[in-house]
Amino acid sequence: MRPTFDQIRTAAYERWQRRGGAHGSDRDDWLAAEKHGRFTANYRLAAAHRLDPEPPRTIGASARNRCRFCGHAAPRTGLTTGAPIFPEALGPGGPVALDQCEECASLFAETIEPGLSRFLLAGPSSGLPGIGVDAFKGLVKLALAIMPAADLDDHEETVEWISNPDHDFDLNVFRDLTCAVHRRRCAEQPMPASSLDGSPRA
Repeated sequence: MRPTFDQIRTAAYERWQRRGGAHGSDRDDWLAAEKHGRFTANYRLAAAHRLDPEPPRTIGASARNRCRFCGHAAPRTGLTTGAPIFPEALGPGGPVALDQCEECASLFAETIEPGLSRFLLAGPSSGLPGIGVDAFKGLVKLALAIMPAADLDDHEETVEWISNPDHDFDLNVFRDLTCAVHRRRCAEQPMPASSLDGSPRA
């Protein structure tokens, strides 16, 4: 779905007003309004969690008794007893997982979380040429980790993809991919967006 001309015009005007009515950025206001309109028309918020240190919130019911990533259950695998979902690079606190197995947690800790932490610590103004595949997988894994369990069935191939440690194969698929990653400390203090690509990086 695409926003209508009138919707874009209204949103661009509101952006212009928020900037104090200064002239010279009308094209930027229009493009930003169109981009935001396309996003809000086609996506919905599935889950939101704050990084609060106390008390730790849990995601996943232990009664479900199977891993949300590999689908294995006891006695084949043991579930974690509240492993942190967000990497330490995002700060203290955040929800903990009850429906991730120790094997998947170990795999992610070894193959994607170090790259994700490096990316998060670097920030959007670091001048890095792109986001590594491991960091990209880490961002997708975070989304899947907090997604309502009922929605996971719609993302089986994505779950399988992040569990594949063969990043070299992924580089061939995502070599020319571009994306925008938005980071915010809170709703009142947005951080600038950073356009990043999926090209390999040392």
